[in-house]
Amino acid sequence: MKLVMFVTRKQQIVVENKKVKDIEKIHDIPLHKRSSLRSLAEALECTTGQLVRLIKEGRVLRRHSSALKPHMKNDNMKPRLRFCLSMLEERNIPYEPKFKSMYNVVHIDEKLFYVTKRSQDYYLLADEDDPYRPCKNKNFLMKVMFLVAVARPRFDSAGRETWSGKIGVWPLVEKVPAKRSSVNRAAGTFETKPIGSITREVSRTFLMDKILRAIKEKMPAEFTS
Repeated sequence: MKLVMFVTRKQQIVVENKKVKDIEKIHDIPLHKRSSLRSLAEALECTTGQLVRLIKEGRVLRRHSSALKPHMKNDNMKPRLRFCLSMLEERNIPYEPKFKSMYNVVHIDEKLFYVTKRSQDYYLLADEDDPYRPCKNKNFLMKVMFLVAVARPRFDSAGRETWSGKIGVWPLVEKVPAKRSSVNRAAGTFETKPIGSITREVSRTFLMDKILRAIKEKMPAEFTS
């Protein structure tokens, strides 16, 4: 008489997972060998499929993305702590510490953006031609820096937004006359180009001519007087 055994998929996974010998051995494996399932499976002498199943179960193995943290010394941490403490309302510190409302604070930051991408996905009709996007050198794409100023938005007693907090976005560009003629334009035609070096004078000019003027125009009057 021939004995036939039927094993369910769940039972099969449990049996296969038991083949991962000494899962606690991971503690002794250096981190640089745990950056991929293939290298970890090689160190544990098992298959990547077994590790994937362990990750899906979530009880033994997990995936983690590690981000770099700034290495700060005591001289760096003390000023940061003082700044955090300075943002507390002094009258509320003894009984209920609260942060300041920051209604009179404007946050300013810069951000670099590429003018285009090396590869871009599009959704086209079946009879459309593929878009043609040329550039001189795809390894050195043009970047433009933008200066952004925002503040805390305002709401009325009913919870309706009275001001979005958006003050403005300004590209750090300049108008430069073309030195030579080409098929695209004649010599002397003004072109918009990113500012090559963001110096102290450039930052001061944008702060005085752009940001401060926009704050006076857009921010609620009780915080700009």
